[in-house]
Amino acid sequence: IDIQKAYDTVKPSSMYLALHRLGIPPTLINSIISLEMSRDIKILTYFGPTDTFTPERSIAQGSPASCILFKTHCDPLF
Repeated sequence: IDIQKAYDTVKPSSMYLALHRLGIPPTLINSIISLEMSRDIKILTYFGPTDTFTPERSIAQGSPASCILFKTHCDPLF
């Protein structure tokens, strides 16, 4: 595992499976994924902000739930 970019490598589909393995109901899983992984981003450059885009994967960094979600995602590996 590349820990340096750990949160950036998590796909919503693999997060869904990880949470499903814990017995979390699908409606709650979809809510968690929507809150933590679905967002629009703009990058501020020297020339101004970029157009808005949505990342295909990545847990939100800085979220209180980020550590728990990443641990849940990696748990089967250990």
